[in-house]
Amino acid sequence: MRESSTGGTGSYSENLLPLPISILEKSHAELVDTHLPYGGSQESLDHVRACIRHLPNLCVSDEEGRPVSWMLSDELCELRMAYTLPQHRRAGHLLALSRALMRRMSSACLLPHQPSEPGHH
Repeated sequence: MRESSTGGTGSYSENLLPLPISILEKSHAELVDTHLPYGGSQESLDHVRACIRHLPNLCVSDEEGRPVSWMLSDELCELRMAYTLPQHRRAGHLLALSRALMRRMSSACLLPHQPSEPGHH
């Protein structure tokens, strides 16, 4: 059962997403960095590029292959840098990405962790 757009509950599978899940490419680093609260510097862009290159990440892409929602992990196996473009929100993308990314990390013997402190992005 797919999660309703009104916030209804139910089990949700990334297989029900109308858009495909894939891995971010290094060419997507600027897009990710643009939507970070601390983004915009060369240092943050370099960090995003390193995370895309070396750490588990996933994205939902539109029909033209452009990411509309993404989630990256960091060096501590925290699920970070999650964002969905406003026009694609409330479709269950981040829920599907977090489940798929946690499965991927677990199968690679990485223990995913979602930060619980306010202010972690």
